[in-house]
Amino acid sequence: MLHELPSHKLNVVSQHFGISLKHHDALDDARAAALILLKLMEQDQKFEPLLLADNQGYTAGKMFTGGYTPFKSPPKKAPRKKQPAKALSSLQTASSVKPHF
Repeated sequence: MLHELPSHKLNVVSQHFGISLKHHDALDDARAAALILLKLMEQDQKFEPLLLADNQGYTAGKMFTGGYTPFKSPPKKAPRKKQPAKALSSLQTASSVKPHF
């Protein structure tokens, strides 16, 4: 979600959605976060936060007497490893070498 943004910081996402923000004011930060959640749910046509999270591959945490299960994000895609260049056969190597005179 919001891959077009340079970051997912509260002030950047707030600006993207046109939400006014007095950054680092606890009440205003909470209000902006709630409005962002509503915008994201509307954008994705998921009208319940848990459905939005599930649709994006997240698992919500749960609290219970004596503990909790933590929030889980989807596994990150591993960066593609560069494949080593294939070694040329000795025939290809010999035919591609030009003598220097």
